[in-house]
Amino acid sequence: MEERQRNTGYYDGNAVRSYPEERPVRKSANRRQQNRNRAIRRNQARALAFSKGYTILLAVAVVATLAMCVHYITAQSQLVYQSKHIASLEQELNDLIDENNATKERLQSLMDLDYIYKVATKKLGMVYAGEDQIIYYDGQSKDYLRQYEDIPEN
Repeated sequence: MEERQRNTGYYDGNAVRSYPEERPVRKSANRRQQNRNRAIRRNQARALAFSKGYTILLAVAVVATLAMCVHYITAQSQLVYQSKHIASLEQELNDLIDENNATKERLQSLMDLDYIYKVATKKLGMVYAGEDQIIYYDGQSKDYLRQYEDIPEN
């Protein structure tokens, strides 16, 4: 059998007859490379070519994604609007509560018995009833009163 010499590009020793100018090109390696190149080009062409079904599926997915994004944005804007509306209603409620409390305090101050006495005696000229003007009545039943009945004299 013939020994194959490894072509490393470096020759050692004094038995070297001549330097090869060019390396011999192997035909089988060249054919393999060409077959690989053809297979690569075929695979690239397959990868770049989209089928109609894949294109339609991709378009549907993009449209669905856009629809979800639009729905999310509208929901988010409605949430912000409602939050602002709730805040304005709460502010209005607080204003009404403050106004109600102020009116209640004003009415309470008008119901002050000392104030009523001063207005009645000084501005309106009223006086307390005397002992001869007060009539005490002792009713027989505490829960029922006939409105048009005469008051007894004793």
